[in-house]
Amino acid sequence: MPGGVLAIDPDTKRYLIAFAWVVIATVHGYGAAWLAIRMLFRPYHPVKFLGLTIWPQGMIPRHRERLAETIGNAVG
Repeated sequence: MPGGVLAIDPDTKRYLIAFAWVVIATVHGYGAAWLAIRMLFRPYHPVKFLGLTIWPQGMIPRHRERLAETIGNAVG
């Protein structure tokens, strides 16, 4: 057996690489979705340093009144 005990069949190696890509894509997608949802709601108040906004307020807290009015008009 050339290559010794750690030799992997080329077909098996191809399937392992494909599986690794699926795992990488899944982790990347989960992380992107987590970050997007987190950025919608946080921070609750803008983060400021020396009067400059470093991190703006999340989209949902910032537009809370407008969002509530729009949903109320759509439902009622």
